[in-house]
Amino acid sequence: GASEGDGGELLLGGIDEGQFQGPLRCIPVTRRGYWQIHMDRLSVGSAGSVGCRDPPVCRGGCEAIVDTGTSLITGPSTEVAAMQKALGTLRVPSPQYTVDCDKVPSLPNVTFGLGGQDFTLGPQHYTMQVSQYGSPMCILGFMGLDVPAPAGPLWILGDLFLARHYAVFDRDHNCVGLAPSK
Repeated sequence: GASEGDGGELLLGGIDEGQFQGPLRCIPVTRRGYWQIHMDRLSVGSAGSVGCRDPPVCRGGCEAIVDTGTSLITGPSTEVAAMQKALGTLRVPSPQYTVDCDKVPSLPNVTFGLGGQDFTLGPQHYTMQVSQYGSPMCILGFMGLDVPAPAGPLWILGDLFLARHYAVFDRDHNCVGLAPSK
């Protein structure tokens, strides 16, 4: 297989069993036209741990789109702001949130509850190191995006999510199959 950061693979009409671990969870599409699914919850930190911080986002469930055409993970701007606060990140004058690169390893995990299963991203998976004026800077891959009603509000699980999770877009069963990538 390709080493991390080498890109992905598009397989039409099949599933590569060697690319994921555990069973594929088939999450029903809630609206045709997008690969839209129901997200049960979104939490910051490890459930039940002392450091668990559940920001006021996706309360009672929400809708999400699994989208290869979106680089980051987006959500309603007020909810992303609450999530960033729970992560302990700083806001700079841009739509992105920054964090000291030295602090990335100590950031909590972010877990997406989908179809009764947890899909987790560690801080090394939801942050990106960039260079600004020759200095390294780490930005978080979460961005506020307000999708207006009736389509929204929506979360968009883009490439940062899909880089760590094997996805099957299954038209026959009208679902998105997800499993952690190997």
